[in-house]
Amino acid sequence: MNDALQRSPNASYEIYSAAMRDRQEATRNRKGAVRNYRAAIRNPKEANHSFKA
Repeated sequence: MNDALQRSPNASYEIYSAAMRDRQEATRNRKGAVRNYRAAIRNPKEANHSFKA
């Protein structure tokens, strides 16, 4: 972390944007998981592998 701060004058922004990217990815995955779960309740045969009955 410290070497990143010394390397780049813009490091705090880079760290921030990386964190935001991670957060967006997590949100997208969570939304997908909820969708798969609801689909599995409606139609277990076509569910994603996570929620197969």
